[in-house]
Amino acid sequence: MDVCADEFEQSLPLLQELVLGADFVGLDIEFTGLRSNLSGPQQISLFDLPSEWYLKTRQSVQQFTICQIGLSVFSSVEGESDKYEAHSCNFFLFPTTFGVLDSEFSFQASSVQFLNQYGFNYNKFLKNGIPYMNEEQEKKIKHNLLTGSWKVRSSLDKDQIKAVIDEVTRWLDQAEEGDWMTLPGITGFQAFEVQLVLRQALPNVWTVLKDRGVIVKKVSKQHRWYLENTSCDRESCWKERILLSARGFSVFFQMLVKAQKPLVGHNMMMDLLHLHEKFFRPLPESYDQFKQNIHHLFPVLIDTKNVTKDVWKELNFPRVSNLSEVYEVLSSDLNPTKNSGPVIVHSSKCEKYVATKYPHEAAYDAFLCGSVLLKVAHLLLWRVHGSGLTLKPSFPRYLHVLAPYVNQVNLIRAGVPKINFSGPDYPSVRPPILLLSVRRWPGISEQQVYREFQNLCKFDVRRLTPSQFLLLTNKFKDARNVLKEFRGHPTLRVSLYRYWRHSPDVSCALHPLGYSSKALHGASVAFVTAVCRHSHIRSRFSHRCLTPAIIHRLSPPEDKHPVRSLPSSAPALYRHPPGYEGCGHESQELIRVGQSGSDQSGDCEGRAQSSEGAEKEQRPGGRRRGLLDVGGALGGCPRSTESPVVPPGDGEGPSPRRPGWLDSLTASHPTALPWFPRPCLHRVTAEHSPGKGRERPSLKSLSPGEQRLCTAQPCGLWVRG
Repeated sequence: MDVCADEFEQSLPLLQELVLGADFVGLDIEFTGLRSNLSGPQQISLFDLPSEWYLKTRQSVQQFTICQIGLSVFSSVEGESDKYEAHSCNFFLFPTTFGVLDSEFSFQASSVQFLNQYGFNYNKFLKNGIPYMNEEQEKKIKHNLLTGSWKVRSSLDKDQIKAVIDEVTRWLDQAEEGDWMTLPGITGFQAFEVQLVLRQALPNVWTVLKDRGVIVKKVSKQHRWYLENTSCDRESCWKERILLSARGFSVFFQMLVKAQKPLVGHNMMMDLLHLHEKFFRPLPESYDQFKQNIHHLFPVLIDTKNVTKDVWKELNFPRVSNLSEVYEVLSSDLNPTKNSGPVIVHSSKCEKYVATKYPHEAAYDAFLCGSVLLKVAHLLLWRVHGSGLTLKPSFPRYLHVLAPYVNQVNLIRAGVPKINFSGPDYPSVRPPILLLSVRRWPGISEQQVYREFQNLCKFDVRRLTPSQFLLLTNKFKDARNVLKEFRGHPTLRVSLYRYWRHSPDVSCALHPLGYSSKALHGASVAFVTAVCRHSHIRSRFSHRCLTPAIIHRLSPPEDKHPVRSLPSSAPALYRHPPGYEGCGHESQELIRVGQSGSDQSGDCEGRAQSSEGAEKEQRPGGRRRGLLDVGGALGGCPRSTESPVVPPGDGEGPSPRRPGWLDSLTASHPTALPWFPRPCLHRVTAEHSPGKGRERPSLKSLSPGEQRLCTAQPCGLWVRG
């Protein structure tokens, strides 16, 4: 069923009744464009964090507008819990042009061509689209209407306004006082604007708005003054009615929000952005604020793209590329629950979808979203209960099995696969970043790099230095293939990217201190591996996939693992506390735990080394204690044995630790290093291996007294041993 501006107000009561009685609502939106043709860093990429992706996409949402919204309201048939009736409606929309409101939007040629290919009716969109506005625009119009500070920016052409004034002027020349005439065919808020124009231009007329048009009456100036001061109630009523017409589809949007029904879409992130911008409020600059607003408007969101991805992998369904193909697979014999699943029928007013497919028509796609949800939910329920699923499940039971997917919305081309609207976003599961080092090819660009790899696989490319580029893909096999194919290439060398070894920011920060990033090669693998054993990180990542940005995302909330800033009396923290069981010596030294093994092997064995000249005080049994200096990233193995040393004390009691290179780095670049998660703390002790001439670190849990000595810094964790 198509709904345009002419029949929208009459359809509102029926629409409200359908939504209030629904189990859930399917949604799909068509736009005048998807993304701005931005270049360079403004393009979305796999390198983007969710907040970065949001800010880039926000610009496109503000530039384009909605041309059609499709809703499919699914309601279970009374007495038949497994049968659902779908009421599907197309709403053609056009921005409100009323008073001070005069929106600007763009068309994207590819989007126009795409919709035209599938029979989109642009006449209904441009000539008879339902108006809409967000809350900020509504407040502005309401203020102008009620305070009388109205400025006419007529939506009618100047020629039409002039024709109306000329017609009324000719009639006034012949009319007597008290006579009246009707201007037919002018309704809605356009009639209100005509009334304002006539009252401002002609002091001896009075206008009244009727359903059939505008009534113009010839009056004296004294009578006009009397009418202006005694007809407030009637005028207020008309102002409210005109405001209702100007709000248009926003009225139904507020009904949908108040109903609090589950909202179902397919790849619905762009839909949610436009709903917020066009009907609620302008999109905020804060990504977190946007998430909170959407969760407040729609507490239950289900993205069928997110649900079907898991089902497709488990049941080995054939690969699909769009919503229609997903629906076809679930409706075919490949679906083991085809004959036992829910029955879906169209309402009497939407029977055109029974025998004919209308892909990319908003209401039809909304119907497919709802149908796919029911079929997948039944499939998930069957997977849990198998042949024991005998009763006909109701929608609340479907909603229960869909709980892991609620409020998880799929994200296209970003650093994370989905956004969680009911909590913190999940960490990245993308493949590791690759580093491309180019030799003997001066002036190579990102586009040239992309073309070099496009025949093998598709990478997002970002320049790191004039001769180095970062490569990122969303497929692990593509990363493996490139590492294999370009091994030994004379010009293009591909390796795993290590933040501490390759980042120009780290090199720039360490250069004044006399250190190189290669000497670090990515500190603290042994410590993070130990942390991963007791946290959720290890189950989702290997150490080779962790980058500073990912570690930052993995950090637990501060309310669960509180961290303390280093106080001004920092040196006192490094002294032994009362009752500390020392090893018989008061020496202190700095131990760096790194990583050994090559990038190909992936073997990361922690090693602890101290610098030359340091006094190595050993405990009984060949062990000694030291200070673990944990850096802020993962990377390769430290190949240099040079390490800053904390000298032994020279007087009574222990002496405070001398600031090392990481202290200086933190002081000069306080934001260069990310936070570490603190699910558990460990002590590193170095063992001498007789006959092997090297030391191995071992990890032991810290005692409660030692844990109190730990202070979290932006550069990581300092652990007193």
